[in-house]
Amino acid sequence: MTVHRATRVALAAPSVVAYADGERLGTLPMACEVVPGALRVLI
Repeated sequence: MTVHRATRVALAAPSVVAYADGERLGTLPMACEVVPGALRVLI
């Protein structure tokens, strides 16, 4: 496994469906972006 830090990534692969947290997002290609403060987590 390799870890890279980024705020935006582009994903592309033929005939692949993207999932996030078990939810179907759609077919690739797609771009994913980290938005600071977009998700509030209470602990």
